[in-house]
Amino acid sequence: MKINVEIKVSVNSGAALFLWVLSFFGVCFASKVVPAVATSLILTLAALTTGFGGYLKKRDRNNFLNNEAKKIEITKGKTGDPLS
Repeated sequence: MKINVEIKVSVNSGAALFLWVLSFFGVCFASKVVPAVATSLILTLAALTTGFGGYLKKRDRNNFLNNEAKKIEITKGKTGDPLS
């Protein structure tokens, strides 16, 4: 018996910011409760913030590339020029 399961998660930048805020306050709370977390608080928050910034940068780059691809298709006449 073979089971194929495919899960796709699409996160927009608003949801990513919400997850970052929840994670930020979760880590801050955990640092108060668990002393082991408090020792690496700065590193953890830096990694969390870097991950969020990297996500936003990747999303920005993908949007830029998609816009450039649309410009190329319009100039080559594949989609038709909407201005003509």
